[in-house]
Amino acid sequence: MSDSTFFQSYDVVLFDLDNTLYAEKDYLYAAYRTIGEKLTQLYPELNSEAIRTFLIHTFETAGREQLFNKLIVHFNLQQIEIDQLLLWMREVELPEKLLLFPTSQALLIQALSQSKVFVITNGNVLQQQNKVNHIDWGGLRKHIEVIYANATKPKPAPDSFQSLQIPSHLKCLYIGDTETDQLFARNCGIDFRFIQEFNSEN
Repeated sequence: MSDSTFFQSYDVVLFDLDNTLYAEKDYLYAAYRTIGEKLTQLYPELNSEAIRTFLIHTFETAGREQLFNKLIVHFNLQQIEIDQLLLWMREVELPEKLLLFPTSQALLIQALSQSKVFVITNGNVLQQQNKVNHIDWGGLRKHIEVIYANATKPKPAPDSFQSLQIPSHLKCLYIGDTETDQLFARNCGIDFRFIQEFNSEN
């Protein structure tokens, strides 16, 4: 980011996680591979890569809603429970670390030099914790407090921000990638910018 003074006017900078700091698909697609491998242990007649390809294609074309239900129907997986698939997804051990977007890493470094930094993320708490633990933070993690919104109430509800009890006189900024993030900031009464705005400045 070209303007090194941008964060000087903010006492607190908060970031979304998925697709703001890193590419969520890097986690999901690796998890889909693991799910395919585990399913072929139960169903030797199936092909793990076919399962992974189905999950990726369905996610990219129709989103994550009912994704595992569709998987079960498509491959006739009568012996598997959705809860087991979800657990594999949430506890997956990735072969490689997840990488921060270069722009986001630079923003984190810059924000930490000027302000207190938090991450507030939606999603299943166990899965989000697993994502955080798999990210290569380059030494930044110890300086950042991560708040799991689903432990209180998901964004755009302001509960997760309010739980921080930040004094009202402090100026705060939230950086995210979706309209939900933008509405969250509005509900919290704080400034907002899309991460895409910073990307376009490079």
